[in-house]
Amino acid sequence: MDSDLFDDKAILFEVVCDCTSPGDELIVAGNTDILGNWQPSKGLQLSTCKKTFPMWRGRAKLHLSELAFEWKLVCRRVNGDTEWEEGKNRRVSIQQMESHEAEFWLISAMFSGTHKYPVPWQSIACEGYELDNCANTCMAYDEYSEFSAMCGPVSQMRKCFKFWSGAQQLQKAGGPCEDAYFHGDHAMGIADGVESMAKHGVDSAAYAAQLMQLAAARTLPGDHVTTSEVTALECAVAALSHAEQGATAFGGSTAMVLALKDETIGVANLGDSGFLLLRRTSTSMTIIERSRGQQHGWNCPYQLIRLPPTLAARLPPSFQPDSAMDCERVEVLVDSGDLVLLFTDGLSDNLHEHELLEIVNRLAGTPSEPGCPEVLASELALAAHKRSLDPNAEVPFTLAPCKQGQENLGGRQDDITVVAAWIVSGGKDGVLHCSLPELGSMDGRMDKV
Repeated sequence: MDSDLFDDKAILFEVVCDCTSPGDELIVAGNTDILGNWQPSKGLQLSTCKKTFPMWRGRAKLHLSELAFEWKLVCRRVNGDTEWEEGKNRRVSIQQMESHEAEFWLISAMFSGTHKYPVPWQSIACEGYELDNCANTCMAYDEYSEFSAMCGPVSQMRKCFKFWSGAQQLQKAGGPCEDAYFHGDHAMGIADGVESMAKHGVDSAAYAAQLMQLAAARTLPGDHVTTSEVTALECAVAALSHAEQGATAFGGSTAMVLALKDETIGVANLGDSGFLLLRRTSTSMTIIERSRGQQHGWNCPYQLIRLPPTLAARLPPSFQPDSAMDCERVEVLVDSGDLVLLFTDGLSDNLHEHELLEIVNRLAGTPSEPGCPEVLASELALAAHKRSLDPNAEVPFTLAPCKQGQENLGGRQDDITVVAAWIVSGGKDGVLHCSLPELGSMDGRMDKV
């Protein structure tokens, strides 16, 4: 790495924190000298003012030996008490990015919330804002107000994004397709109906389709859940809950809803479908966030379930069905050029992660001309489908049984659905809205295994 890349450069922290009172201080503490070696009294003090609160900002000069570091936010109260934000230490690694001649590397964060990976930042005017003495100092409010005026109001600095998306769905041989999906400007979802219920006369394809119809409708403009007071994560959870409560079809299905609001994605995932967020580096696309999935046991994922009364009566009294409120929740800040992937386990059971990345990197295109998302989704689905038909393949689905002493080879034949979406500029500031989403398998016949 070229050490000159970081000469006269600095990190700019932008933190949203509204849990302070007049006289309190907000500090970045970390495992470097610049950030006080975890001593708040020696960390980087951030500044705010009446015009920009609850946005706090501060800068730290970047040294070559400190390109990777850990940090947390600390609120030091006016009475001297310190309050560390919740959660694990934040980790940051500044990577060289070709063709960027930025004054700053920008880190955006929320107190006790998510943070965005560093991005080069060129558009901030910096006259009179000296870098030499920025470490371990706090700007006066009048000086900070001048800086804020040059940068523009916080509401104008907030980035608003939307999805450029495409999807592909492939049905397994025999039986209906029990996967369902939708995707729009600011929301998407995926469901995987439980095939085994067919032997009880229950059509999980119709149930999965209805869940996605209801979830999609909940993310359309004008619904109360899309107001500016609701976060992307709250919207995703509310849409999933609305779908569960509103469904009238019988069946069982995993379900995932993802919502995009301003710079934040919220994911509500019940079951074993997958979500990946990928970001471009100087050489390739890299996974920076993922869902973990939920299973009661091997090949027994969490799922929504609605049974006919005669079938429900046969369940033991101790049976406790899963609910939308049991969902795994992911919240992450995104940036223009990020790639979002949603997929059912028909893909993840048949493709290893390094194989998925090979396909993505081959079709990702360039930052100025990213690859078509529908083509990307199609290639991923086709690769998984081909592997599912290979009787000698060693796929992720067979690894767990092998670890239990069973020898098993061959792909897993299943319905396969992939939704791919690039994060692109656009959308209304502060409002989560969605064009009429594109619905897949909405004829009541979807596929899932």
